[in-house]
Amino acid sequence: MTTADVPIEQDASLQEAPQEARAHRTKAQADRERRCIVSGEVVPEEKLIRFVAGPGGVVVPDLARKLPGRGLWVTANREAVTTAAKKGAFSRAAKAKLSAPADLADQVERLLTQRVLDGLGLLNQNAARASMAQNPRARDAARATHAGLVAEYSRAARACLPHRAYLRSLQKETA
Repeated sequence: MTTADVPIEQDASLQEAPQEARAHRTKAQADRERRCIVSGEVVPEEKLIRFVAGPGGVVVPDLARKLPGRGLWVTANREAVTTAAKKGAFSRAAKAKLSAPADLADQVERLLTQRVLDGLGLLNQNAARASMAQNPRARDAARATHAGLVAEYSRAARACLPHRAYLRSLQKETA
């Protein structure tokens, strides 16, 4: 077992670490740092935005950090993203011809906003579920709404049957 595979709970040096460092599974994950391609500073991953080379040599933001390819890391602020796009830092770091959209900073901002709103939506859903679990009236109202939606969907599906048959007949005629 290497040092990187030692669980944090067993590593005495991380027992005093802040809570966010202990949230990682291994010491290697807790100590993950990357170099910003604009400033050259070595910074923890949480303070950086990952970009990858997309199809056609276009720079694509990877906020989930799951897209394939070599990551190009930029400090998570508008000025750094704009500078990287304007001065060709993405091409230099990737050692390949990459083009960054002119509105890359705006694109990143939109994606970050959407990601935050999605997270809030999940929190609201979880809060609603917890509320329904504790409040029988809310639970019954949600069930009634769900039953109404199912009935409406069934009616709409039955109304579409003639249209489906018509589309199938057209498909058979052209084949």
